[in-house]
Amino acid sequence: MPKMDYDVQERVTVERIIFQAPESGFAIFRANPGEEGDPYVAKGHVGGIGVGDELRIWGNWEKHPQYGDQVRIASYAIPEPGAEDISTFLASGFIKGVGQSLAQGIVQRFGERTAEVLDNNPQRLLEVPGIGSEKLESIKVSWRENSSKRRAVSKLQEWGIGPLTIQKILSHWDDPDQAVAEIEEDPYLLAWDIEGIGFATADRLAGSTGIAPGDPSRLRAGLAYCLQDRIRRAGHCYLPASRLVEEAADMLDVPHDEVSEALDALCGEGGLIREGERIFPPGTYWAEEKLAKYLSGLSGEHDPYAADELLAEFETENAMELDARQRDAVLSALENQSCVITGGPGTGKTTIIRAILSIAQRVGLAREEDIALVAPTGRAAKRLEDSSGHAARTIHRHLGYSPHDGFSRHEDNPLPERLIICDEASMLDLFLATALVSALPGTAGLILVGDVHQLPPVGQGNVLRDIIASGFASVIELETVYRQGEGSRITRSAHAIKNGDMEGLNLSVDSGDFAWVDLEGEAAGSPGAALEGIVERLVFQSGFEPMAVQVLTPMYKARAGVREMNGRLQKLLNPDGRPFRTGQRILREGDKVMQIRNNYDKEVFNGDQGMIRSVEEEDGRILVDFPDRSLVYELPDLEELVLAYACTVHKAQGCEFPAVVMPLLTAHYVLLQRNLVYTGVTRARNMCILAGQKKALGMALANNKPIQRNTRLQELLTGRPQSSS
Repeated sequence: MPKMDYDVQERVTVERIIFQAPESGFAIFRANPGEEGDPYVAKGHVGGIGVGDELRIWGNWEKHPQYGDQVRIASYAIPEPGAEDISTFLASGFIKGVGQSLAQGIVQRFGERTAEVLDNNPQRLLEVPGIGSEKLESIKVSWRENSSKRRAVSKLQEWGIGPLTIQKILSHWDDPDQAVAEIEEDPYLLAWDIEGIGFATADRLAGSTGIAPGDPSRLRAGLAYCLQDRIRRAGHCYLPASRLVEEAADMLDVPHDEVSEALDALCGEGGLIREGERIFPPGTYWAEEKLAKYLSGLSGEHDPYAADELLAEFETENAMELDARQRDAVLSALENQSCVITGGPGTGKTTIIRAILSIAQRVGLAREEDIALVAPTGRAAKRLEDSSGHAARTIHRHLGYSPHDGFSRHEDNPLPERLIICDEASMLDLFLATALVSALPGTAGLILVGDVHQLPPVGQGNVLRDIIASGFASVIELETVYRQGEGSRITRSAHAIKNGDMEGLNLSVDSGDFAWVDLEGEAAGSPGAALEGIVERLVFQSGFEPMAVQVLTPMYKARAGVREMNGRLQKLLNPDGRPFRTGQRILREGDKVMQIRNNYDKEVFNGDQGMIRSVEEEDGRILVDFPDRSLVYELPDLEELVLAYACTVHKAQGCEFPAVVMPLLTAHYVLLQRNLVYTGVTRARNMCILAGQKKALGMALANNKPIQRNTRLQELLTGRPQSSS
């Protein structure tokens, strides 16, 4: 119970949210105490509140030097329900056997003491007409079940956890009382088990329960979190021990020697794995081991099937002649159990896939279950299916993934196919590659098709690059450009970028499907406005559909970054769509949106784009049209959905857009790399506009150092150690 000597102790309604940080639960909002007084500004850790929420707050007045008097909240809770609230709750359907009329009868009989009666003396419900012994038992069970949920909600919010996160917590634990007990015993469970709660929130809760800064449980949790956080952000599979100790000590604000001792203890317990000076999360360590083991089993050769003659038949039937390198790629894919085909846009990868399929079917792989075409994302699978004429699926779907049971296809229940072709293989992260390769039957052939010069995968590892570097598989790199006519500049520009050839870009030429727009002088002062003008001309003068134009930017928060451009382009392209307000954000009917987290229940994945068809703000629901189906998003899911008029280049991997606009500014210097620009340009199908400063473009083209990731796969495949960073 909060102490009684606060300046403010009252029930308020959230009238307007001024600022909100969902990760920490901190918010600044306008609080309305109703008839008790005038509205005022309050701030504190109150979780994921929304406009209209009611809170009971305890806090003190303080004067902000710029914004004046405010209340700093020390504690808050959900108000106990009054008679009207209980009547609504009883009739809501949660309590079996109680409808609106019976609910009113219960509340009329017991008034404000209704909750007390239901909690402590439910037999008195027999005093209410219409309630007999059988209905009484049903009401008692339902009330007891929901009472534990009410107690848990009250306790969790008292700890500063917001409503949306509470829903996740209560869905994670079957028993609400058990959830509270386990969290109270180990607050750090929140950081590990509940997506969306970071270490900072769990650590703040732990501190409030008396866990000391140097407590071993805090140090071990901090080390594990720090490792997972750093490798996730950078795509590593491990960190050097010295770096982990240094970063964890800084994060936890404790001496290095204490963290080092805690690391030794954690590795000794098996919480982390130590290999020399390398520290791994156990799941990552064993995934690399498993991937290397099953890849090594794909090192054999197939019978050649008289592939030369069959390839000649394919060329004759399709009135084409493959060059020597393309022929090598087809024959290598058919003659080796594992093969990598890599090349940039227009080099004939699709033609080679079609040739492989044709020859494979001629030699007896004609049934549907003989050949599988897969890709990491739904968009990539759809493109593969359209271009090859053969059914294609996502890897998750082909392996029968379930969010509750994992992959149904694995080493003990392998796939039936004899040939698997995986497109967009540069997007394969460690865990997806491991799932795919370990599900292959021992005699199957694996063909990985991709562009090694693109960005590495969003997830951990650098699988395609490591496989190529190991020399374990047959590798064919295609370089000659065939696709798109002589008038097309997108493909030629992409290859010039790949080669670091600034002159080959011909920036002074302003024609065709590739253009450069200088953002120097006055435009450099407001690059976001300049980009907005480019999009406006593409949509309102060149005839591109608003959803067809994609701004790809290197960074999220920088000038002309994702956040700024989405705000500008929503106002430009969809100013009048019916709004749906959630916290600081406004989503509108007609908005272009993106899923930013894998949701296996909905079968929608990180980077998938759609359009909001309708919003139902009163019911807290949004209907989103994706290319293959429509999905309903309710309040707990909405944090997975963001505006997508602009997105980072990383998020666009595997996509293709009719028109791409990409800013390149010296302010983006941290991420200016050749493969980033190359990846962005190769996302464009009909029009690509680079807009920025030539100095920034030059910086990017000069920076061709591959993104270094700490991985072991190449080492495990070759037996030769690699250096770590």
